[in-house]
Order: sequence, then structure tokens, then C-alpha cells
Amino acid sequence: MKINVKNKIIVVIVILLILFSMKLFLFNNKEEVRSKNLINNNSNIELNEYVKTEDKVDLYVFQDNEYIKSGYVSKDVILHISKKDNDYYSLDDLDDYYVKSDKLSNYEKEVVINDRYKNYIVFNSNINTYDKTEFYDENNNLIYSINKSLSLPIIIKDNDKYGVEFANRLLYIKDSDGKVEDRWTTNGNIYVKRT
Repeated sequence: MKINVKNKIIVVIVILLILFSMKLFLFNNKEEVRSKNLINNNSNIELNEYVKTEDKVDLYVFQDNEYIKSGYVSKDVILHISKKDNDYYSLDDLDDYYVKSDKLSNYEKEVVINDRYKNYIVFNSNINTYDKTEFYDENNNLIYSINKSLSLPIIIKDNDKYGVEFANRLLYIKDSDGKVEDRWTTNGNIYVKRT
């Protein structure tokens, strides 16, 4: 069988295009992995104002000149960070809390904050959590776990959870994670009715 020169050239060009495409694809994947590793392993990388957790990330408080683990943030949570101190960034939405720069990646999309809940009338009761406070989003995904008890005003009462403001957003605490206490105000002072 005789193959003409024209067909040989076409076959060679197709093979070269396939090889070039494969090489380009492999190079892009290596660069993506390399840039992700730089963000996770190199504390000199500048992170954006908003970052996304790549895995569960520990929360720290700064006490007695050291960072002490005080909870965690779940995977795929968008955080607003600032003020780098060594490998730790302070969280703008959580006063006195820090995260390490490993397991964080830059978040490039526009961040839209839904603050419609700020128009709601707050109930005259607080949810007082036990030794550990866990915050969930509206889809019952765990967002934050804080190793301390908190008392927060209730914004939404649901069947098995209470909506509260935490980290400048509406999050939920499960009914089983705390006790509700009534409160009322007089002349700007808050009084809690203990039962």
C-alpha cells in the first residue's frame, strides 16, 4: 500500500499537535500543584484579604506571648483575614482569633455577605452554650468550633436550633448545645432572668 507525501505530512502534524497538547496540559497541572504548595507551605506568600480553608484549620488565641489552640474552622469556609504575625493571620470577623497560613488559599471570587438578618428583631433571650460552642450554617454544615462557652442573643428560633450573629454572619447553634435564658432591658441595661 502506497502512502502519499501529503498524507504523511498530515499524520506527522496531528501527532505533533497531540504531543504538544499533552505537554501543555502536564505543564499547567504541575504549575497549579506548585502554586498551591507555595501557598500552603511558604509563609512568605501574600494572601488576599479573603481566603478559603483547604482543610480543617485550627483557631488560636494569643495568650501569655504564645498562640494557644482554641477551636477550628471547617474546610471550604471563606475567611476575612488581616495583620500577619509570623505564620498567623488575625481574623477580621472574629476578634482575638488567629489562623495559621498553612491550609489557606487565596479566594478570588467576589464575596457577597448576606446581612438581611440584621433587620430582624432580636428575641428577649440568649442561648448559653456549654463548654464548647459549635456554629452551623443554614444547611447544617459545621463552620466553627470554639472551645469556650458563649452567651449570644437569639435572632431566629427554629425547631432544633437557634440563629445567632457570629463572625458577622447568621449562624446556628443546636438546641442540644446550650440552654436558653430570658433577658429584658431597662434604660439600656440588660438583665438576665435566671431560672
